[in-house]
Amino acid sequence: PNATITFLQETFVEETPENKTETKYTSIERVSLVGDKVIYIHVNNILAYILPTSCFDNEAKYKEFVQFLKIKCPQIDVYR
Repeated sequence: PNATITFLQETFVEETPENKTETKYTSIERVSLVGDKVIYIHVNNILAYILPTSCFDNEAKYKEFVQFLKIKCPQIDVYR
């Protein structure tokens, strides 16, 4: 129920009370942007990290993060 994801230059790290997982951006299959509501970071067909836009402080931070993802992940699908 509680997790923190830290986005670094080459990897991102998910930390929960029980586990810590580090993932390289090169292993991301694709990113899906669904409206301005949620970001799915697909590692494969089974695993995706789901980031609701409500986890960002404001719209500017959300847009900045999307630009960062566009640099790190070549396959980005946008759904309106």
